[in-house]
Amino acid sequence: MSSQTITPHKIILGLLVLFIIGYGLFNSRFIIQGPEIVISGLDASGKIIQADSKNFSLQGNAVHSSYITVNNRPISIDERGDFNEKLLLSNGVSIIDIYARDKFGKEVRKKIDVVYTGSTGSDPLSTSSPEQIALRVLESSTSTESEDTETEENTLASDDTSSASLSISATTSEEVVSE
Repeated sequence: MSSQTITPHKIILGLLVLFIIGYGLFNSRFIIQGPEIVISGLDASGKIIQADSKNFSLQGNAVHSSYITVNNRPISIDERGDFNEKLLLSNGVSIIDIYARDKFGKEVRKKIDVVYTGSTGSDPLSTSSPEQIALRVLESSTSTESEDTETEENTLASDDTSSASLSISATTSEEVVSE
């Protein structure tokens, strides 16, 4: 027979080794998981924030991140990963791109829409639902080049009276050609 017996010293040593291995595997989940971005104030869809002021404060947490940018501009985070970045919104919808990378090179990117709902008088977006706003953004991004040209002509016309007369005469000549 073998003279090897199970002693309390071997049991304690075995449990200690199992504990160290389990602890290492448990904490390695952060390496496997990668960074995560959590933004405060998102709606139920997780993609839209409504803001009452043009001076907007983007608040959130970048978990397991060593580098983070907002609209391709690096921002600072505290030791817990919290950030608070001040942004100036435009009328309607502003798209914000948030990027985070951890020290192992894993990356995550999140895009959110911030809807300025402040009082702008006749702003149609201020009374719209987030779904209607998203539809308008999609429609405006698929506009044709002719609409863009007309918008540029109208902008020039409002800036300069001589351009206004040229724009009107060009429009008149187009109407004659199309008849």
